[in-house]
Order: sequence, then C-alpha cells, then structure tokens
Amino acid sequence: MPFVRIELRAGKNSEYRKALGDLVFVEITMSAGRKPPQKRRLFKRLAELLAESPGLKPQELVINLVETAWENWSFGNGEAQYVDSQFCSAPLSL
Repeated sequence: MPFVRIELRAGKNSEYRKALGDLVFVEITMSAGRKPPQKRRLFKRLAELLAESPGLKPQELVINLVETAWENWSFGNGEAQYVDSQFCSAPLSL
C-alpha cells in the first residue's frame, strides 16, 4: 500500500496560493518492485485525475516515486513483518 504526501502552503488564501504554486509535486513512498509500464500508467492516470478535478494542467504535475525494500517497512507493533517473508527473498512480480 503506497502512501501519498501532497504539501500546500498554509495560512494564505486560495488566490495567493494559486499565484505562487502553479506546480504540484506528488511524492509516493512504496515498496520496490513495480515495472516501468506500471509506473507510466500511474503517472498518466494521476495526471488525468488531477486534470479532471481540480483542473491541474498535466505539465504542472511533478511526480516522484520513492521505492524502499520490503524489509524497511513496519506495519505496527514494532515488528518487521516482511523481514522473514517471501517478499524479501524474491522479486515482486505484478
């Protein structure tokens, strides 16, 4: 499950933010293993969705994928759930 972080200026009205922030940066942290065609589809779909609403021009969208190894994730309880799993010993195939 990837996490998405989108940052916007706080404390200013929407006109001010729009005047300063014509570019949108999306950073997604996810486990490694997606193939380039999957990433291309993700980039295209994000651009399509943001063009539909709120009307972002696709050329104003910058996307950065941050891939980490499966063993670098913990989903609670202070455990490294994937360290001893098949995900750490075999490449991900989707």
